[in-house]
Amino acid sequence: MCGIILAYIDPGVGSMLLQGLLAGLFAIAFFYKRIKNWVIGLFRKQQDRKDD
Repeated sequence: MCGIILAYIDPGVGSMLLQGLLAGLFAIAFFYKRIKNWVIGLFRKQQDRKDD
């Protein structure tokens, strides 16, 4: 079973994957501040619990 594996992605699927990738990147760029504050908040809550 050691042979050449050929895969075909038609233009519709390729453009759909590209659109999804770009949409994800733009969403992360748009909500960067909110995501950053959420991640920082996760660590602050853990530190506050250790102090109690």
